[in-house]
This record gives sequence, structure tokens and C-alpha cells, in this order.
Amino acid sequence: GLMNYSRFFSASAPVLSPSKRVYTVSLPPKDELQVAFSRASGPGGQNVNKRSTKVEIRFSLEKARATWLPDHIFDSFVQVSKTFQNGEGEVSMTSMVHRTQEHNLSEVMKKLLQLLKDAEDVSLGRATKSEAKGEKVKRNDARKKRRSRQKLAELESYQRAKQSPEE
Repeated sequence: GLMNYSRFFSASAPVLSPSKRVYTVSLPPKDELQVAFSRASGPGGQNVNKRSTKVEIRFSLEKARATWLPDHIFDSFVQVSKTFQNGEGEVSMTSMVHRTQEHNLSEVMKKLLQLLKDAEDVSLGRATKSEAKGEKVKRNDARKKRRSRQKLAELESYQRAKQSPEE
């Protein structure tokens, strides 16, 4: 039967993320996206074989630019969505992590919204969420390296101190 997708496509107000960033981007109107359902692969037995729960959304970048994708983030959106672009100048995103179409649709919409936010971040010269995560990992790695160097130095000086009085 037909499902009511309106809750996934509501005109969203600027979203405040935990980092208190204000975003002006919102999801496109539903008629701007091609939404297709198919059977997912992988584990799940009969459920996976019988039900079309995998969701794919796709849209043309050119059409999006003409209709709903704001000019000021277009170039950065093209940049951040590279991995989701196919050869025909379309962006295609899928989700099949959940057991229902609704959950997968909302998941794929979440992915799209995050891409739009990343694009806005890039256009404003801010670090994107995923980049920020990378920075954190780098910092932690550097911290671990320093700590292990300190430990090694302490160990070596301890061993030197232990050896010297026995001469």
C-alpha cells in the first residue's frame, strides 16, 4: 500500500546540532527525489527475501541546482557528495540497515541532511562533522604516542638507576 512520507519531507527549520551550529539547509520536497525500494541483501532470512526494505533515493545535481539546492552550497555539495555520485551526474544514496521501508527511508534522509549540512559547513569554511571527528582521532593518537614515549623514558631511567649502584 501507499505510505505517508510527509513526515520525512517536512519543511525543516534550521537544525541546532549539539555543537550549537545553526544550519539553513533543509531536505528537498519529496517530488524532487526518485525513491525506489528493492530487496536488501545479506542476513535476515525470509524477511530479507520477501520484503523490499532497501531504499534508494536519487536526484540529478543539475535539476537540484535549478530547483531546491541553494546556490551558495552547490559547489561544496558536489564536493562532499562525490562518493554518492554516479556517472550520470546524479546523487544516489541507499539504506538497508533496518527491517522496514520507513526506517530505511528516514535513515537515508538523515544521510542526505548530513551531507547538506557538511556542504554548508564547507561553504562557510567550517570543519564538517566527519572532519571534526578525524581531528579528534588525530589528537588522541598524538596523545597516546606522547604517553608511550614518556612511559618508555621512565622505564629506561628506572633501569639505569637500578644498575648503577651495583658497579
